[in-house]
Amino acid sequence: MGQYSNMFDILLGTADFQAEDLIIKNDPVMVNNLETGRKITLTVPGTITGSSAADYATKLAAMQAAVGANGQNFLAKGLGGNTVFQLAAATCLNGGPHVSWKQEPLSSTPALTSRFTIELNADTASQAPPGQQQSGQTLKYKTATAPDGQIVLTISGPMNGPTATADFATFLQNTAQIYPWPNYVISYDQEKVGTGDALTVDVRVKALATPLPMSPNAKAVDGTTSYTKEVDENGKQTGTRTYDLLVTGNPYALEFALRPTWDLSRASVRITGYDQVRLQATYVWIISDDGTGLVSWTNAIEWEQEDATVRPVRYDGIASRMVWNNKNETVRTVRITGRATICSNQGSKTPMKPPTPPDLSGMGGGYFPAENGRKPRIENVDKFTWQTSWDYEYVGTGGIGDADVATLMKAMARPVGKPNFF
Repeated sequence: MGQYSNMFDILLGTADFQAEDLIIKNDPVMVNNLETGRKITLTVPGTITGSSAADYATKLAAMQAAVGANGQNFLAKGLGGNTVFQLAAATCLNGGPHVSWKQEPLSSTPALTSRFTIELNADTASQAPPGQQQSGQTLKYKTATAPDGQIVLTISGPMNGPTATADFATFLQNTAQIYPWPNYVISYDQEKVGTGDALTVDVRVKALATPLPMSPNAKAVDGTTSYTKEVDENGKQTGTRTYDLLVTGNPYALEFALRPTWDLSRASVRITGYDQVRLQATYVWIISDDGTGLVSWTNAIEWEQEDATVRPVRYDGIASRMVWNNKNETVRTVRITGRATICSNQGSKTPMKPPTPPDLSGMGGGYFPAENGRKPRIENVDKFTWQTSWDYEYVGTGGIGDADVATLMKAMARPVGKPNFF
């Protein structure tokens, strides 16, 4: 389409302009109860807006030149750039289509804007098979744009004649070819008027933001989907994808096609039937926001002091040493604990290795691992989550200052990048 996607592009001869809506009246010419031709009237309302007086004058002159001659081809394009209606001058009788033009007074709000209406009249040969009659119809085409940019085309009006019902069915088929699934959704209402074959129709064509999904045995014909992302303070990202779809075919096959291929922490599926088949599904998964697979990391340092004269300790996991205290000095204990959680959607399908115990031999006169002071633990929390925990204990006699605690926290901080996996 042209500058505005919610308007119609009109091509009259070589002149190109835009219209707000389009009314097409197409009636049979009857002689002795036989259709001998068609009488077509096109009503095209629109606006001319100029950015300046000179610009407005230029556009007005171009419009007047466009409507100053009969016998020009007419083409209207609408939603998605698709052809709404076309009328070739070669198919018109008596030098048509004949053009008339009406302009309303210039408005100052908005500045330099005037409305106009173009009307084209044409007589053509009959479009019905010999001896038959097609319905007469007056259909108004109009588009509306939602705040999110979604465009809806409405086609409404009466259809009259013995073939109105059949002609409307053909009209729907042609509309579906112009605005095909899965990028458009077509809905309609029809009301029979009186006792004859007369209808009032209302067709709505909705342009979708994204195509509707399908599987080999089913497809969604309307519906919505949403994605929610939640990130907590530890960097654990919870993703949720939901579907609410109107389905034709096998809804179970479509659900199988929509189900994510990665590990899910939760899935919920609801299928309803009878009046219509509707698929409602929710899929939830967990990943780390930084892409490492590490969704949780906690670390704690405790230190305590106690009066003691002698205490056995073991360091480096091999040798032993006695802490001998002739001056009744205080024996202090430092304990480092922590826990890390890994999700299987990133990194590895195996748990994380416990972090290496830090070397505290140079802190506060020397701290060394206590006997049985290394207690790592690995736990498979659920099908998709591994948890690694650690508990490291050290013993020494020196004082522990704020700088020592800061050094310990830095040494045991959450790793940058992917952690070490088994």
